[in-house]
Amino acid sequence: MMPLNWLRPDTTGYVKCIRGHDGTCRHLRSLGITEGEPVRLTHRNGKNVIIAVRGCRLALDESLALRIFVSEESPEEELCSCPACPMSSGNSPDRTKSR
Repeated sequence: MMPLNWLRPDTTGYVKCIRGHDGTCRHLRSLGITEGEPVRLTHRNGKNVIIAVRGCRLALDESLALRIFVSEESPEEELCSCPACPMSSGNSPDRTKSR
């Protein structure tokens, strides 16, 4: 598991965990960045990144990208182990509401 901005360009990762304050996590989830969702880092512009998620492209600054943890394995392979993450306790968020 690594921060989103550590992905190489044109590499797809699966969101494992979003860390940060409730408002930040809610904002990122409202943009479609949810646990288990594939994201592709399309471009790096200095410290900022452009990602493709759910058919859209989003630009994120470094501070937001560092809060999104991804893995290159499929979402079923590993769950997040941080205690604050809803994925670690088995309380997987309902992704059907955000699609």
